[in-house]
Amino acid sequence: MRQLFAYPFRIFFLSAALLAALAVPWWAAAVTGAVPASMHPAWHAHELLYGFLSAAIAGFLLTAVCRWTDSDPVAGLPLLGLYALWLLPRLATAAGASPLFVQLADLAFLPLVILAAARPIVRVRQWRQLPLLAALTLFWLCDLAFHGSGDARWLHGGLLLGALLVVLVGSRITPAFSRNWLRQRGGTAADVVDPGWLAWPLYGVFLLLLGGEAWAILAPAGPPAALTAAVSLAGAALLLLRLLHWRGWRVWREPLLWILHLGVLCIVPGLVLRGLAAPGLVADSAWLHLLGVGALAVTILGVMARVSLGHTGRPLVLARGMVVAFSLLLAALAARVAAALGLLGWQPAVIGSALTWFMAFALYLWYYSAVLWNPRPDGRPG
Repeated sequence: MRQLFAYPFRIFFLSAALLAALAVPWWAAAVTGAVPASMHPAWHAHELLYGFLSAAIAGFLLTAVCRWTDSDPVAGLPLLGLYALWLLPRLATAAGASPLFVQLADLAFLPLVILAAARPIVRVRQWRQLPLLAALTLFWLCDLAFHGSGDARWLHGGLLLGALLVVLVGSRITPAFSRNWLRQRGGTAADVVDPGWLAWPLYGVFLLLLGGEAWAILAPAGPPAALTAAVSLAGAALLLLRLLHWRGWRVWREPLLWILHLGVLCIVPGLVLRGLAAPGLVADSAWLHLLGVGALAVTILGVMARVSLGHTGRPLVLARGMVVAFSLLLAALAARVAAALGLLGWQPAVIGSALTWFMAFALYLWYYSAVLWNPRPDGRPG
């Protein structure tokens, strides 16, 4: 047990996977009438963002900051306290605690994560990391607005910021990992780049879409549908152009890499469908699931699979069963988007996607639980 609190990724990755494996099947059973349960209609969306994603972000960010700034990790009792704060609203909800207590507990976690990451970043003046912290702060503000208003559309804003966090993290790790892999195999790696000139216009797209969500909530008319569609399609084009510079097709033989490229790539059709949803051509649930299951869950599973090996001193060799896990998660994505587009019945899609989602994260827990709770084989910290 002590080893789980030696580095942030250990306890948070394990808990993110466990929450994912339990929460989605439970929600699916509840909404299809298989079990009697009463829950907020947006409960599963909130837990995907502020339970699952928040845990994964905490595990990744607080671990990565140690490398970026050459600082000691949050570990031991401070990490236990931070983890307890993440766990508290989950347990309080299950115990039937008052909504106000659950909300306050839920809102307390991310500011402490941001503060813990910001301190070493500011100390060594790594200002290029500030966009990541700014996006995470806006992500928390969407949670605050959701709890304050009860309007689930604030979770749409949180989802857009979750996709932005995927882009920000992906741009730091995916091209670099791909270059290293290609060099090790004697391949051409010099043209695998992340062009900086595409970054800020793309970030601007996400901020404009977030502003559009706020506009739609605060003003009855909302933004013009044509404007939302144009911004969304422009964002899809900018991101696709950026991804072409990452040369993801060159690493198709390595599942630890192609899954990272694919997670970010899911944002492209997600933004296209966001544009089509603005004038009512498709249902909102299509783009919501492409970003939620595709960009967020696919990327998180890929990052957890790689980081859990690399930071515990193990070879970067993925177990075959994890390729099955990646495939199952992609099947869950396909089922939910197909249902949103009217190509599959809602109930079969919910049941099928919940089962494949569960199996994907259950496989991660099967292969990685021992990795996460045991010491590194080389005896080094990590």
